[in-house]
Amino acid sequence: MKKSEAKAHCDGLGRTLAMPLNLEEQRFIEAFARKKLEDPEVRTGKNMQFWIGISDEQMEEHWMYDDESPVSDKFSAWATGQPDNGGPYGSSAENCGAIGEKAEMKWTDVNCNLKLKFFCA
Repeated sequence: MKKSEAKAHCDGLGRTLAMPLNLEEQRFIEAFARKKLEDPEVRTGKNMQFWIGISDEQMEEHWMYDDESPVSDKFSAWATGQPDNGGPYGSSAENCGAIGEKAEMKWTDVNCNLKLKFFCA
């Protein structure tokens, strides 16, 4: 699902997308995502990433949790070189956060319209 669809799904359940607010939560989310990827039914398609509840959609380079608190005031676990908003050429708007295998379950910025996996917390 797109990030907005995943967020709406979690909201409908009275939950949120996973928001790692500290190292302990980050490690839990990493372990949970790795475990989910062991399931052949989850491990479909080429994109092995999961949405997390962060974005800079409101203001570029000002990353916020979905609860509207600033990421920098709580915790961050960016992969090396992230966020990069599409790389050195800024080839695409990457305003939403995800974790995945490619970045060793650390945070990356990706296009909000990608169809990624997700889990609600």
